Amino acid sequence: MYLFTTNAGYQQFLTTWGREATLLGTYTYLIALVITVLMSINRVAVVISPFNTWFTDTKVFIYCGLISIVLLISLIIPYLGPCYITFMVDKQGFISACAPSKHPVSFKFFGGVFRTLTHEN
Repeated sequence: MYLFTTNAGYQQFLTTWGREATLLGTYTYLIALVITVLMSINRVAVVISPFNTWFTDTKVFIYCGLISIVLLISLIIPYLGPCYITFMVDKQGFISACAPSKHPVSFKFFGGVFRTLTHEN
C-alpha cells in the first residue's frame, strides 16, 4: 500500500487495517522461521539417531500445531490490548499505539534490563 498511495492514504490504511495487516504479516513471517528451526532440529536428530521416533508424521503435525498456537497467542496479546503494535513502512519499524510513551510491558521489562546492564537507578 505504501508504494501505491499518498502519505495520507497510507495513514488511513494503517488506521483502518494496520493492526490486522501487522498481525497477519508478522505471523506468516515468524511461523516460517520457527518451522525452519524445527526442520533443522529434525535433521540433527536424524543424524544423531537415524531410527528414532521423535519426528513421526503425527508428532511433526503436533509440533507444528503447538508452535502455531503459541506464536498466535503471543501475537494476539498485544493486538487485543490498548497498546497494539503496527508495522509502519515509512519508519521501517514496529510502532506501539502508545508511542510517544512506550509500551508498558516492554518498557518495564527492557527498561529494567537496560538499567541493570548500565548500572543506572
